[in-house]
Amino acid sequence: MSGSIPSRLTDLRKLTWWSVSQNDLTGPMPNISKLPKLKHFGGAWNDFTGPISELPTSLEYLYVSSNDLHGPLPASSAKLHTLRIMDNPKVEGFVPLDYVNRQWIDVQLRGTGVCIPASSQYDAMRSATTESKRCVGTHFDKLTLNWLFEEFGGKQWSTIWDLSDDPGDRDGVTVTNGRVTGIDLSGAGLSGEIDEAFTWLSELEELNLSDNGDLDGRLTERYLQQSLNLFDLSGTSVCAPQTAAFDRWLSDIATVDVKRCADRQKAIIKIWPTMNQAIQRIVQDPVKQVYLVEGRPARLRVWVTANKNGVYEAPELTVRVVGSGWSPPMLTEYIEAPKDEVLHIDNLDGKAGTSYDMTIPADYVTPGMTVYLKLGNKSTPITNRDWIEYRPIVTDVPAMELTIVPIYQTGESKATRDVADAFAADTDKATAVLKWGFPLRELDVAPRSGIWTDHRLTGSDSNEWLLVMDLVWAKHDAGETGYWYAVSGLYVRGVAETPRLSGYCVDANGWTRCSSSGAVPIHGSSSSVSFGRATSTYLAHEVGHTLNLMHAPCRVTVDVDPGFPYDDGTIGQWGYDFYPRSNWNVDSKTPDLMGYCTESSGRGGWLSDYNYEKVMAYRDSLSVAPDMVPMMTRGPAVVISGQVVDGRIMIGSPIMAGDVKYLREGRGPYRIDAMTEDGLIVYSGSFSTTQMAHAGETFMVTIPVEDGVVPSEIMVTGPDGVTGILQMDDAPPVTVVRDRSTGEIVGIFRNGPPPIELTGPGHEVEAGISRQR
Repeated sequence: MSGSIPSRLTDLRKLTWWSVSQNDLTGPMPNISKLPKLKHFGGAWNDFTGPISELPTSLEYLYVSSNDLHGPLPASSAKLHTLRIMDNPKVEGFVPLDYVNRQWIDVQLRGTGVCIPASSQYDAMRSATTESKRCVGTHFDKLTLNWLFEEFGGKQWSTIWDLSDDPGDRDGVTVTNGRVTGIDLSGAGLSGEIDEAFTWLSELEELNLSDNGDLDGRLTERYLQQSLNLFDLSGTSVCAPQTAAFDRWLSDIATVDVKRCADRQKAIIKIWPTMNQAIQRIVQDPVKQVYLVEGRPARLRVWVTANKNGVYEAPELTVRVVGSGWSPPMLTEYIEAPKDEVLHIDNLDGKAGTSYDMTIPADYVTPGMTVYLKLGNKSTPITNRDWIEYRPIVTDVPAMELTIVPIYQTGESKATRDVADAFAADTDKATAVLKWGFPLRELDVAPRSGIWTDHRLTGSDSNEWLLVMDLVWAKHDAGETGYWYAVSGLYVRGVAETPRLSGYCVDANGWTRCSSSGAVPIHGSSSSVSFGRATSTYLAHEVGHTLNLMHAPCRVTVDVDPGFPYDDGTIGQWGYDFYPRSNWNVDSKTPDLMGYCTESSGRGGWLSDYNYEKVMAYRDSLSVAPDMVPMMTRGPAVVISGQVVDGRIMIGSPIMAGDVKYLREGRGPYRIDAMTEDGLIVYSGSFSTTQMAHAGETFMVTIPVEDGVVPSEIMVTGPDGVTGILQMDDAPPVTVVRDRSTGEIVGIFRNGPPPIELTGPGHEVEAGISRQR
């Protein structure tokens, strides 16, 4: 398409999705603010000119990269979930202050003139935004002056600035080599509470705001980064906090007249200790206990807060960790005050330098451990009343075994297979997020030889779910326990088994959907197999599904956990990564691994406190009582895999198993019948489908083969009477290839013969199903 967009199109008030990307459209961007239900607008790779339209409050996604737009970002863009505005060099200015209050927003600013001010208000925004630009340089000095004019009542000043003027042409502004180095607005009539905007002028050397009686507030720590020669706030109500840091900073300024805040002795001091092994909790929370995994190091972080912001110095902290059976029985550390010597009103802000930090060694994290905290050092007299006591709950979580299995798709390049092999070989790197972000004491990881498949793993017709079912069979065939993560070197969509059944329960009338009152859920066996890309974050996400985790609500609408407590899909609490090559604090606004925001956020991902405790509870539940172990039978069987989609039952080609363990009986709302050609039923049984993350309901059933008679027809009947039928003679044969020396399955092919790599003497081919008539 070419030309401009007719204005009448913006009268389509019920429009929810509109994309005109990759055309030759010109003229202004359409005024989409008139579309009250629009959620998505795509206008990238055109020749739109002019400012960005005001946006409707309903809009979530805006894609307008690679145009010729200009002007600032509208404040209404702060309500977006995703903004793509790259390669619009005439779009410039500051990110609107409205963005600061957003929990999380995905913004990409590459190739624009938009920058994020160097203000603590924007710290979270800066770390969440990819390819952001710092507001420095001549042009941004001008923008900062304009900001100051608007913020401090410039229209009422005794000297009015023309905001189109260069900085050097404005009264009271000194410019050296194109940069603002001095501001003298003494007696100009500034009003309001001083903020950090003056610190955005990175080359500022002299600042005189004296005799502005309506200017008040406290200087923030950001001012400590300025190198001033003159600083005059006399005749204002602005004060500098009484801390050692401000003492040193003010003493280094040649000419200074700044009064000090006079309430040093009015502090009400509180101690807020937190403990975490991956995610933190306030330890004195009366509602929710802190659970630690025995034998893993724990991070103690302590905030000391005051009832007024930014005015008190932090003292030293004494920590004692006491337990039984230790040598020595008590661990004592004296922690110096944080680098940020200013106490804060709110705790758990998570900023580096604001907390007392200590790592408690793994050997000390045992049941019965007690942590004591006291402000003061070893020279301070200590009484029992001085201590804060905390007893975390330390639990022993079962060890977890994980096997990483490279997947090779027929026709893919050797380089792609090498990606999967390299990922599986470096188990430490592959499982870094899983090991340190999940409540696991022991994680035993090993690579396995690769498995070939002819399933399509990319594209709209991919069928990853059937690959996972084949892998479930390969794992069962090998008699292996533990978990499998199958990895592809391709850009695939992940899928995973989950331990959740598909919403059916038992009530007085039999099988019903679980929403019915009085229904009792029927539980299935634990899940264990997942599949995805060659990244540590992707592995953790898919394995998380097998550990009973649903999706976090961030850019995903399917299989979302209704109980997830944070609407923006973040982890909610600050955490700590103990990975040896990391050692970094995890921002509370980091996306939860179980959402879809980890890659685009620029923050990676981590596990929320909610999901951390959910995994811990699930792992504890895996100790099955002997009378709950299902009865198993051994012998030849036909393995049937299937999927239920939109009420339709689809059955894949069967696999013939020569000698395998299978359930003697099952339970569930689905029924399977296997019949001979003359209609004789040779097997009947019932089962439940399970939810596969990203793939809906699936099932795998083993049908015993007695006296060598293989059934000719398989019929599956659902709880609503819908049937799926498989004629065995019409089913494409399944070829299984084994390593002749180990007996391991190294290939399962449903659409043709194995590749040449698997036809040598080292491999044994089991082709198709043979039936005795």
